[in-house]
Amino acid sequence: MSKPPDGPPPTRCFRRAKEIVASASQVSDGTLSNSSTTIAVCDQPIAALLAALDESDGEMDGVSHALEESLGRELSDGFDRSEIARLAFRVGIETTAPEKMGKLSDAIGKHAQQNI
Repeated sequence: MSKPPDGPPPTRCFRRAKEIVASASQVSDGTLSNSSTTIAVCDQPIAALLAALDESDGEMDGVSHALEESLGRELSDGFDRSEIARLAFRVGIETTAPEKMGKLSDAIGKHAQQNI
């Protein structure tokens, strides 16, 4: 059996950790680009609703704007299904357990440390 490859050099790990901390700040204030985030959920009724919103002109933006307003954010354009799911998740947590959103940065940091 061969020896598993060593991990990345420490300097690379340090750079990656700095990137993760910077991303945590962006996630916290809602400015992290969509291409850097992933949430996977298997829920057929929600998938059907998102598909219906996507097919209806203006419906996707209308729902997204309502979610952004609920979070106190400035309105933006160009939403996709993933963005609506992320916004809806945040609204749900803010509404039902706002103290958890206050711990977002700590949770992101802990997750990053465990997954480097």
